[in-house]
Amino acid sequence: MTNHARCFAKVCFSLALVCALSLSTTRASAQPVFMDWALELVDNVAPPNNAYGSAPFFIKWPGINGSAQYENRTLCSNFLTALLQQAYGISAAQIWYWTGSTSPNALKYHDTIVDENGFNRIQYLDELEQGDIIAIYYPGVGGVSGHVSIVEHEPIELTTPIAPIIPGTRQFAVGIIDSTEKGHGDGDSRLKSNGSWVPGAGRGVMRFYADDSGEFAGHTWSLSPHSVYYDMSARPIAVGRLP
Repeated sequence: MTNHARCFAKVCFSLALVCALSLSTTRASAQPVFMDWALELVDNVAPPNNAYGSAPFFIKWPGINGSAQYENRTLCSNFLTALLQQAYGISAAQIWYWTGSTSPNALKYHDTIVDENGFNRIQYLDELEQGDIIAIYYPGVGGVSGHVSIVEHEPIELTTPIAPIIPGTRQFAVGIIDSTEKGHGDGDSRLKSNGSWVPGAGRGVMRFYADDSGEFAGHTWSLSPHSVYYDMSARPIAVGRLP
């Protein structure tokens, strides 16, 4: 396939995807269809069946494709990919036309959101809704392109900021769902009583900072005062919403 034909096919798929997702998403409830599958998984998957990996990646739900139990083996980005494929019947080839990869990493999702290819980009932190996709790009970090999380709960402003405190910003706690090797601090569903982690899918809280205009200024991995702050130049954030 020539580059011109590939670009044309990608545009055609993007338009078809927007139509399909619009029909499958109930905006009145502010919960995209894929969130139903995500919530069902994280509420039910047992630790022995939950893993952080991708060789191959998969999510299983009882009664779907012959599965008898909930299982997860994903990284952060293909956790999202598996959910989208299950919820909307998207093939690997269609994912490739959409993002440029059959298993897009965090950078691919970040760039697809920035291009607003099948996503509406959300620029203001207080506009986050359940089901919004947060893709963070890690420039210069070998072997890791970034991180992808899904918003579960709308942002709550921290009236008493927690270190690190960045002048000219406001802090917000955002409940998220994702697949990680280590969770997001105290209260994360993957934190075990001995302080170690259940790797894989779960829910936690990340902290995002807004500037004076309300746009994203940066983030930390958790609410811990020891969590490192990254501004938008160090680790750019792109938030996308399915139409």
